[in-house]
Amino acid sequence: MIDASELANSVKHPFRNILKKRNRPQLVMAIIMPMFEILTGISSILFYAHVRFQSMGFKGNASLYSSALTRAVLCRRVLLIGGGIQMIICQVIVGIILGLKFGKYKELSETDSIVVVVVICLFVVAFGWSWGTLGWTMPSEIFALETRSAGQSITVAINLFFTFIIAQSFLSLLCGMKFGLLLFFDGLITVNDADVAKALVLEEDHLRKSR
Repeated sequence: MIDASELANSVKHPFRNILKKRNRPQLVMAIIMPMFEILTGISSILFYAHVRFQSMGFKGNASLYSSALTRAVLCRRVLLIGGGIQMIICQVIVGIILGLKFGKYKELSETDSIVVVVVICLFVVAFGWSWGTLGWTMPSEIFALETRSAGQSITVAINLFFTFIIAQSFLSLLCGMKFGLLLFFDGLITVNDADVAKALVLEEDHLRKSR
């Protein structure tokens, strides 16, 4: 590890290197993976879980327990698409329940509330074994030594930037779009899976040609 660290420190101008044409596919992955990871809607689930649960009828500590539960279950292509499909199904179910049974002058029954909590937990589980894990591991594996530090810096910066955007805009979007916001995230997940599948194919072709 010490030798690898010293070798990495010997690399000059990693940001300049990552802009070169031969490193462009890796640069694209460093941008789209963390961006799409956040656009699955996971930040809104984790940041505002207690708000969602409390608005659906869970009182006081119960909403905090529900939030803690979703965090407790957060523990190549097939995984990303499979996880994306599971997340889409979960958000569609929650969106339908909220759209039909929750609104002005209406509250969710205890059974419906439990179903919503379980489905949201399944959403977090799907994220954990797909986008949540691979969104960090894949970018770290595709960079050559000359671009690794720059690539990881870009990955972290993009992730934090879109996390900030979602965190700041979620409540306003929820007030305006209501349950439609979940369907909006479903659309983004669908686009994410399609785009990343294409990007992975291009990346594999690029690596095959470079050997």
